[in-house]
Amino acid sequence: MGESIELALEPYAEATLSVVDAGTVLPPRDQLDREGGAFVWDRSEDQLLLIEGVRDLYLAPGLTGGRPIGIALTADLEIPGATSVVVRLEPLEVVALPVVANVRTELFEAVWDDPTTVRVTFSEPLSFDGRQAPDGEYTLDLETATLTLVRTIRRGTSASIDVEQTWWSSTAGYTSMIVQNGQRTLRRGDGGLGEELAGHVRQWAESADGGRVAMVAERSELLVYDFERDRRVVVGGPADYGSVDWSPDGRYLAVTVFGSLGQPSLAAIFDVEPLRGDVPPPDRDNEWLVLPPLENVWSWQWRNATELFVGGDGTLWLLEIASGELRAVLDDRQPYDTLAWNAATSTLAHSRLRGVPVSILELGEAGGWFDLPLLAASPHVGLFDMNWGGGGQWLALNTAPGRS
Repeated sequence: MGESIELALEPYAEATLSVVDAGTVLPPRDQLDREGGAFVWDRSEDQLLLIEGVRDLYLAPGLTGGRPIGIALTADLEIPGATSVVVRLEPLEVVALPVVANVRTELFEAVWDDPTTVRVTFSEPLSFDGRQAPDGEYTLDLETATLTLVRTIRRGTSASIDVEQTWWSSTAGYTSMIVQNGQRTLRRGDGGLGEELAGHVRQWAESADGGRVAMVAERSELLVYDFERDRRVVVGGPADYGSVDWSPDGRYLAVTVFGSLGQPSLAAIFDVEPLRGDVPPPDRDNEWLVLPPLENVWSWQWRNATELFVGGDGTLWLLEIASGELRAVLDDRQPYDTLAWNAATSTLAHSRLRGVPVSILELGEAGGWFDLPLLAASPHVGLFDMNWGGGGQWLALNTAPGRS
């Protein structure tokens, strides 16, 4: 562990909290600040808490015996030199909204370890009290108001280099996903800034165990790099790929493939299980495909390692990977946008592009699905992200002006 830095944590009075009933319409534009706001749904009380003045709220998963803690990455605060906010929630009130007031850089990433400590990285090297701190990952202790260096990250001498994530393996050493002069590349060696493994990376996703990364890179190919085996494999040939998502067990990749003008978007499922062993991988791109690509897919969400919720053009399906069977869960002729599954409570939060944008889909004891409206539409403010926390008891919903 490195040196500890004492911080001045101050309340952020600009953030406010109010309660709205579940099923309500989003508040008018003038009731939210220009950056939007964040909602938190309390399952036990069936209440929506509206937090204005913050955005990008992420809930700590599975806190035992307490309420969830969230992290908000916020800009343009009215405290000199402060750009980041840490939010802690209790029922119906904000207990503390401290900010890192003497650290003049933006919070880049945060991972909660327990209710009082969070591991953070920043968008650039820290500068405080007239000197520069080592660039790296820190532990922020909210009780002692200290930052402690966990590991150092080398970003190079150019200010245009940004390290998005760094991995370590005994085979490849340090490997980093970096952005330099607007170009994203995967590199290894020399602190993670050495040899290029993949260039022109447009999308990337890390497997749940952290051992592999899937990328849309090079000539718009779908690549998988295994850190421990130091092996890069082309899984899909050149195509207009969109989002990439691993199954929970790391066996499958679900990938969006956009069609040409007038052609439908596709969802392709790739089986990358051969990459776990030393057997030669398939020789041709289509050998990785588990099923024929699905047409007219807007979104998807893994339910478990073998089933996938698929949001089609007017229907929400459940896809069983092994058999290829599609079972309709909801069919209300509306496109489905964002999906968020919580395995602990067998609950799917989903949004539509029109009508009631956010509903809670619950699996009943008899195996049937029940759809409960949570948040209605507004022409002024729309949903752009949601995520579960607190062991499935809380749902964070982030909104932004002008989206509906």
